[in-house]
Amino acid sequence: MERDQKNPNQRKKQLNDYGRYVSLGFQMAAAILILTWLGRKGDVFFNLKQPWLTIVGAISGIAAGMYWLFNSLPRSDKK
Repeated sequence: MERDQKNPNQRKKQLNDYGRYVSLGFQMAAAILILTWLGRKGDVFFNLKQPWLTIVGAISGIAAGMYWLFNSLPRSDKK
């Protein structure tokens, strides 16, 4: 408790970092779920025997989530 009172700015920054990564996790999950759901709807609409659009949607969701993850990471400019 004493530690929190000494440096409230550090605690606030730490909470902001946690919030940023938690929201990124929700974005990744949402992208995967939404694009998989759209792929499933496409499979049903086009009456496909194999779930090709579901697979494409899931892979696209994973790719979008990874893109957001790598874009949000801090860059190190070490040369």
